[in-house]
Amino acid sequence: MIQKVICHSDFDGLTCAVLLSEIFKPEHVLITEPKQIRDGNIELTKDDIVADLPIPAKEVYMAFDHHSGTTKTIIRGDWFILDPKAPSCARVIYDEYEKTYPAIRKWEQMVYWADKIDSANMSMAEYEKDTPYNKISITLSSFDKELDKFYIKYLIDKILEYKDIEKVSKLDWVNGRYKYRQYSAKRWREMIKGYVKEEDGIIIMDLRELKEFIPKGNYWELYKMHPNASISIKIANNNVKGETLISMSENMFHKGRNKVHLGELAAKYQGGGHFGASGCSVDQNKADHTIKHIVKELKDGNKNR
Repeated sequence: MIQKVICHSDFDGLTCAVLLSEIFKPEHVLITEPKQIRDGNIELTKDDIVADLPIPAKEVYMAFDHHSGTTKTIIRGDWFILDPKAPSCARVIYDEYEKTYPAIRKWEQMVYWADKIDSANMSMAEYEKDTPYNKISITLSSFDKELDKFYIKYLIDKILEYKDIEKVSKLDWVNGRYKYRQYSAKRWREMIKGYVKEEDGIIIMDLRELKEFIPKGNYWELYKMHPNASISIKIANNNVKGETLISMSENMFHKGRNKVHLGELAAKYQGGGHFGASGCSVDQNKADHTIKHIVKELKDGNKNR
């Protein structure tokens, strides 16, 4: 009996949780962030499954990941699979169990969109398309992380109950969060204008000096504002923890412009991610130095693109 399925709080993590719940019928689903696993803050046993999160140091029933900060090759252990070439962790799970658990084939389209969203592999038309998958993905994060976790578990329950993503996307709670995110995105675009610049094809959005409360925005909008850029860097402070959060992503509407593996770059600063998207947290006192080095590495790596 599987006690817990532990997944990340994004659309890929949501899809992983749906697949694993369908297959293993766990007692509980836990939604968390990579740092909690990396720091050993969650009690794990051999009756637990971890997905779309770092492979834990302690053995569990099974663990699945596809983040490529430490390896470029598939690693298959007795109790884990790490496939950095997979576009999503949901794809790793689906390919592993689809033949032995054919019931998960009903979620093939959801896995397809997890691939698209998590690997940032979309055209502008796909990004702007009003699909239930895009809609649900946009609603997953807010400023209340505990409420987000509750909401994601609610979605998992409803998806498994209805077996219809379209129907779930029309639920009142989903619609309410979606409308709020649309409003927030509009305010976000207005507020960031004075804090965004472009240097040699790199968008740098530094919000550390922004004193006002800033609503949630969609960072892919940056590439609509700066269509010729190849990479964006987002910088913000977490004053509670004394950290500066640095996230990087390539322009998903123009794949191939960026030549730097962003996951490997972030791993140099105790972060991680994929080729095209990554993040790290650094001490605020070291942030300027770190940002300077990251920007230099990105510029040097893309000089001859």
